[in-house]
Amino acid sequence: MKNIYKYFIPTENIVARGGLTDVAALLPPYCKIVLLVTGKNSARKFGYTDIIIDSLKSAGINTIVFDKVEEDPSIETADTAAKIALKNNCNTVIGLGGGSALDAAKAAAIGGATGISIEKLLEMKEKPMEKLFFVAVPTTAGTGSEATQYSLLSNKEKNTKLNLATENSFPDIALLDAELTVSMPVNLTRNTGVDALAHAIEGYLTTRANPFTDILAESAITTVAENIHKVINNPNDISAREKMLIASNIAGRVIAHTGTSACHALGYYLTLVNGLPHGLANAVLLGKIVKWVSKFSPGKVEVIERILKNNVEDFMKTLNIDVSLSNYNLTDDDLINMANIAAGRSSTKATPGSPSANQLVELLK
Repeated sequence: MKNIYKYFIPTENIVARGGLTDVAALLPPYCKIVLLVTGKNSARKFGYTDIIIDSLKSAGINTIVFDKVEEDPSIETADTAAKIALKNNCNTVIGLGGGSALDAAKAAAIGGATGISIEKLLEMKEKPMEKLFFVAVPTTAGTGSEATQYSLLSNKEKNTKLNLATENSFPDIALLDAELTVSMPVNLTRNTGVDALAHAIEGYLTTRANPFTDILAESAITTVAENIHKVINNPNDISAREKMLIASNIAGRVIAHTGTSACHALGYYLTLVNGLPHGLANAVLLGKIVKWVSKFSPGKVEVIERILKNNVEDFMKTLNIDVSLSNYNLTDDDLINMANIAAGRSSTKATPGSPSANQLVELLK
């Protein structure tokens, strides 16, 4: 069949300010032991971990906390979490945090159900469909991991990211509680916000886009454009925070179907090798990729620029983002390595014009 478009996301999305206090009500009746997967600091610091534990305890549910997830979580970290779930007979996983925590939790839900190591799961062509019941609770507005089937894990030795995804690895429930995002510092608010924007724009421009995802992408781009300056300048604007959280979720639904583009493929190198936060890396690169795509999809680029009231690079500058790669300590060898790695990724091949490694190097100079 040709020209068949499909849109599928089985996740129940719940928007509820203060909803974290009643997270136990979201779990199935058979749930008795929960593995709570989160990062090393913020969730505990701001009391979110205790809120979940208290809610579950009141419902007679035991909680095992795994709070060792690092930024850009490794395969080993996700595997450790999965083994803990398996050993303790957990039947539910709750992921709490930014994209790193949610990705690790998603992998733990798969590994904890199958008993197969995360490394082995990544190698398998036909992946098993089993997954523990999984609730995703984002505390940032950017990755949209709560709306995708993807679990991006880092191979630290090879400085690359691998994607563990099955048709059944979407979260069962996504709880969008804007109150959890108010504690984000300004830089994190900005960097995660532009990550959501990158998801929407990349999904809009990829060759995998379809009429369903285009409508969602335009909505997400518009919502980010209207609210990102508000949440940066007035962090306590809960209404703008909620809109950014919803935009991030919608952008996640887009890339759940389209994937990303050469921007993300290049950005992983900047993050893993040069240490740039994931969202910031995408923000630095996005305008360059959009400029390349404008040769192949000028109409769509015009729509983006009309919504942003700017070209992408100039919009990033309004957020005080330096988009000049020359200021990020990249050598010529870095550019070549970054381009060579990115050129082989499917997201680059799905970028209009399918830029080669040499063309990517030219774009980056």
